[in-house]
Amino acid sequence: MKNKQMQMIVLVCIGLLLFLVSGLDFSSIVLLNAEPWWMYFVILGIIISAYYFIKHSLEDKKVDDEFIEKEGQVFMERIQEDREKRKRYSEEP
Repeated sequence: MKNKQMQMIVLVCIGLLLFLVSGLDFSSIVLLNAEPWWMYFVILGIIISAYYFIKHSLEDKKVDDEFIEKEGQVFMERIQEDREKRKRYSEEP
């Protein structure tokens, strides 16, 4: 995913969370006075952690794919060299 898509997902999640937490009646000022304010920071921390988890998982997958591709190319080169050696040995009298 691209950065803009990830940012949009996070913003939508935060918006939905705030909508649900506000009691669905947009009385967030009363809600802030009635509930512990630190809960909002905990929820925000969970969302940010999920964002970074997804971000780094995608980066790690990309690095792994590049490594696998490079190792696969090395393996294919070895197979090609072995074929050439066999062909040379079979052509010799």
